[in-house]
Amino acid sequence: MDAQLTFKKYLDFSQFPRDWRVCRAAVDWQGSPLLLVDEGKPPYPSGDASTEARIRWFNTLPRARHLVYLDGPSQTTLTLDKNAGIGSFQVQRFGEGWLLGGGRGGRTDVCDNKGRLQRTLDLGDAGNDVQTTSDGHIWVSYSDEEVFGGGVGQHGVVCFDSAGRAIFKYSEFAERFWMHEPGVRNLGRDRYFPEVLHAGGGEISASAALHISFGPDRTSARG
Repeated sequence: MDAQLTFKKYLDFSQFPRDWRVCRAAVDWQGSPLLLVDEGKPPYPSGDASTEARIRWFNTLPRARHLVYLDGPSQTTLTLDKNAGIGSFQVQRFGEGWLLGGGRGGRTDVCDNKGRLQRTLDLGDAGNDVQTTSDGHIWVSYSDEEVFGGGVGQHGVVCFDSAGRAIFKYSEFAERFWMHEPGVRNLGRDRYFPEVLHAGGGEISASAALHISFGPDRTSARG
């Protein structure tokens, strides 16, 4: 008997204004979708565009940035403070508000539930993915620029507390590490990059699970 697939629509893009562009799709710790949307930013340069044109595009700030999420069964749009999430491409729930990170330089912004900037954290440069837990932990995985750069990202996957203090470093925990570093076991000719797919389990303890899987493009961490 053939399996039956059932699809469910969570968010409706059809009502977005023409100058809105989705720059990030994610899920929170409950599996609900989150969209980070830029308003008024020009289209990405064509494939034959120069490097200078791409850099100009990257450095062009949107007129506004919005967060689209589910509030119960309802689709809700929140306009973020103009100083929040500059250069960020990651979004997650954080306490009663929101966390915007992944930008270069390590800046991660913490906003309240109205989108107003409350404080900033430094979670290291070149964050590849960010996930949070309901008890205030922040899991970050890093791309090769930071892994080889010598900052906090050299540990591959790091868990921070709500104040931005590192409380778990995967490289210190793992029996075998994936990067080509002196004294580290080589897992193959390809370099592997970390990505946190989901982090959970509450405290960093025996009850918290972190699963790392390896592939030719990236390393995935799942709790």
